[in-house]
Amino acid sequence: MTQSWSPPPLQPFQRLHVTDGLLMNAERWRLAHQYHRQHHSFQYQALHEPGIIYGLGVRVIDPPQVRSQYRDRRWLEVQPGIAIDHQGNFIVVTEPISFRLASVNYQETPLTVYLVIRHVDPETLRQKSETALLKESFRLDEKSTPPQASDVELCRFTLPPHDAEGNDITLQTAVDVFAPAACEPNFLERPRVRSRPQGFIRIGIEAHSCPADGVNPFTPLLEAVELTATQLRGVAVSAPINPDPDRPPDCELLYVALTPETTVDDTMLGAWRAYVEIGGTLFFELQGWSNDCNEQLTVYRELQQAIAEAADDPELAPVRVELAGEFRAVQQQLVTQLLAEYPAFPELSRQFESPLLPLLTHPHPLRSQPFRFDTLPIVEGIPTFWAVGVGWVVSLGQLSSAWQFNRPYPLGTATIRLTQELGLNLLHFAWRRKQLTACQQTPTLPMINTSPAVMEAGLS
Repeated sequence: MTQSWSPPPLQPFQRLHVTDGLLMNAERWRLAHQYHRQHHSFQYQALHEPGIIYGLGVRVIDPPQVRSQYRDRRWLEVQPGIAIDHQGNFIVVTEPISFRLASVNYQETPLTVYLVIRHVDPETLRQKSETALLKESFRLDEKSTPPQASDVELCRFTLPPHDAEGNDITLQTAVDVFAPAACEPNFLERPRVRSRPQGFIRIGIEAHSCPADGVNPFTPLLEAVELTATQLRGVAVSAPINPDPDRPPDCELLYVALTPETTVDDTMLGAWRAYVEIGGTLFFELQGWSNDCNEQLTVYRELQQAIAEAADDPELAPVRVELAGEFRAVQQQLVTQLLAEYPAFPELSRQFESPLLPLLTHPHPLRSQPFRFDTLPIVEGIPTFWAVGVGWVVSLGQLSSAWQFNRPYPLGTATIRLTQELGLNLLHFAWRRKQLTACQQTPTLPMINTSPAVMEAGLS
């Protein structure tokens, strides 16, 4: 499950001051060892994510020898294995454990039940042990709410509404593990131990910018990023159509679908400017462009294809310089046409005090980080054209449609890969811009109480 990163508490470390003649008692011994536990916890939270190391499978079993009222088809067996939670605490299960799923769905809609495991510190138990060694333990639990930070999800079940005739549910082994049915264990969201990504990006989607089918255009791209880009992860969130200038959207990238008829008033412009000033990136995907713009796109595509053919044919080398010059010229003509067709862009250039420039005519991080682009992908015969300002990107073409799964016509693998790589460049740029901008702004940090009582409590 994709989650944003919660850093460890902003709190300095304290170690026991050891001197000759220091009287060592239980409390001081505890403080000395707690320092190393806290250090390990901070290091794990900074570098890694919680999850399952190995094992801890969950299988449906026959009811054990228990009271007849509990002898039903709700029994599971958790296999031995090891997990680690968000604080770096190891959860070790040494032998199979039988567990009965007790949840009943009294709603009219399906209910999701989560089977989770969490670490239990023996020092927090009410019943204190009298032995010299304390064994760290764990707790198995079922929840109808999503797992918390201290939980490690083992699996989840979708329970149908309660049968009015009183028929109970029957848990079954999943036939298709990639598409588990109701009452079958779902392991698709089991967290796996991995390095913490360097960046987490939130993509704001305005309500009017979502397609008619309600599918978020960035969802397939984020799924690809989750699997291929280990240093970046993200989530798409909704954003207000008219964000308050004093409370800009809490996201690194704001997606806006724009048509020539879109009305942009001073309030919207002020909100966009405030958003860009704090490090946000505006991504405008254009729709409904004119025939004049379409004709220039055709010339743009033909020149791009001619440049590619000239690169493969040594006899055409003399005309490559001429083609490159014409390619730059038609890009500038496209920008001029966009400024004329979309009234919002000239005003944005004035507000941001930055001209709108073709992406491919000058060095820009969107062209090189992490993937290099000298030309942009062509989707179903329509070329992709990007123009950039300071903190805003304009996209002309069918880029986001190429990310979708349920397309009317299939695309070539090379085209899909190029569009995903360009999308990843966009996400990386938005995250990096937000990060670098935040370095020169006043951060919002929690207040730190450095009193001795609080600092000692932080070590426990």
